[in-house]
Amino acid sequence: MLKKNLLLIVILLLLIGVGGFAFFVLNKETLLNMPKVFASKEQCEAETNSPCIRYLCDIPIGDLYQKLCTNGSGTGWYNAKQIGIEEEVPQEPSGEPREISFQKVDLHTDWRLKKSYDYSIYRGIFRTEAELKNIWKYMVNAYDEVSGLPFPKNPNQPVMSEVDFDKYSVVWYADRGSNASFVTMKKMVEYQNLIEAHLALFYSDFGSSHLNLWTIPKTEKEIRFVETKEYEQRGP
Repeated sequence: MLKKNLLLIVILLLLIGVGGFAFFVLNKETLLNMPKVFASKEQCEAETNSPCIRYLCDIPIGDLYQKLCTNGSGTGWYNAKQIGIEEEVPQEPSGEPREISFQKVDLHTDWRLKKSYDYSIYRGIFRTEAELKNIWKYMVNAYDEVSGLPFPKNPNQPVMSEVDFDKYSVVWYADRGSNASFVTMKKMVEYQNLIEAHLALFYSDFGSSHLNLWTIPKTEKEIRFVETKEYEQRGP
């Protein structure tokens, strides 16, 4: 009886091993190409030697969510090329720098980006009204996402600011893309080949879904972001 049980166990283990091997062979390409998640941007870029981007698994829609959050490793830093959203390597500034004027676009404190917004892209520059509208369609009054139907819409509904794109371009940054509590523009510097936006990212114990907009003199130059992180100081 003991020998029979041992034989059954051996056969079962063999079947499991063969099945696992067959699964690996059939899914080899998928398994080997499974995106690896990293804990930090520095670790990701050091190991992959290429630009990395953070993806948040808090919006259950889209192909990236299915790839990274359902079949992958979840929230974290990924090799941008491997997950199909490789960003162009930013140019190094050339020429003499000069500070340029900027103006923050005042938005109501109750307005924020909807939960459905895909933060795989969370900063950049708008050169046309159509580009601004493409982001603005995701804006909502914060209390509308909380109260829901059948309650009436809250006042101060998001109304897109009017910008004269013949005179201005709009630099934008969504706080939640970098998990910042809020973001402040320190200065804008223009070089011969690009514009640098110098931002201070403040981190505390609360998140933010706010959208930040700043107008600058119209430009066709690429935008490069220089970020400085600041953290809330707590007493002992």
